[in-house]
Amino acid sequence: MNALNFHSNTKDDVNDTEIKFLDVINSVTEPIFKKTVTGTTQTKLKEPYVSKDWFGQECYRLQRDYKTVWASFNMFKTDENRRRLQDSKRVYKSYIKKRKHAFHKLKMKEIESLKTKKLKEIFLQTET
Repeated sequence: MNALNFHSNTKDDVNDTEIKFLDVINSVTEPIFKKTVTGTTQTKLKEPYVSKDWFGQECYRLQRDYKTVWASFNMFKTDENRRRLQDSKRVYKSYIKKRKHAFHKLKMKEIESLKTKKLKEIFLQTET
């Protein structure tokens, strides 16, 4: 407190006192409230570990878009980014569900069609 001179008369003295006061406040609060960011700002987008048959190029594009919006939301948590994240997630998840459902439905039809085939034809079809 001795470093601060509260008995100043000129405008320059007031400015110097203000700067000293702010320096003291910053030196006390900086270790407590300072947020350090490490690493790069770019996120690496990875493909799924095992590529599924139903997971196509459009799925990869939607996944990349979703993860990009997610990263921007994590950096800047605003209402606009939250809305964009919710919209992007909804579009991505609904598209994935439709693709997966259509793929499983197609596989089930293929399995059901095997009922009417002869055993030899089934083995020939599964070998290819």
